Amino acid sequence: GKLDGFPDLREAEDVIKKFRMTAAAKRQLFDLCLERANDSSRILGQLEVYFEEYARNTASTALQELLPRLMSGGDVPEEPLYRGGRSRSRSHNNRHEREHGRHDRGGARRGGRSPAGRDRSRSRPQYRNARRSPSGRR
Repeated sequence: GKLDGFPDLREAEDVIKKFRMTAAAKRQLFDLCLERANDSSRILGQLEVYFEEYARNTASTALQELLPRLMSGGDVPEEPLYRGGRSRSRSHNNRHEREHGRHDRGGARRGGRSPAGRDRSRSRPQYRNARRSPSGRR
């Protein structure tokens, strides 16, 4: 956009300090404020609300996910871009899913089986064997 003057980055500094953002995220936020100088204050306000609600401890990561959308002129979404999590208690699981892929959960903890193997064994009714043999484990 066309600049009316150099944007005031103090508001961005406040967001960076409040959410303890990384150096990389700080640069990205400043770049965003420069790119969208005419509405940077509005965008920062939206980001602050979004971080409060969905990414209090992961604001740097959340900014990286939102950046392409924001740099191309879009607004901060009302809900996270990733599927699922609306509640804060699930934010760790959602972050884990984003970093490691949805089906990677529990692989190492469960003896390192592949997700497909885990799903197969879970879908097979295990109670059938227990009915046939009294000593069978469930």
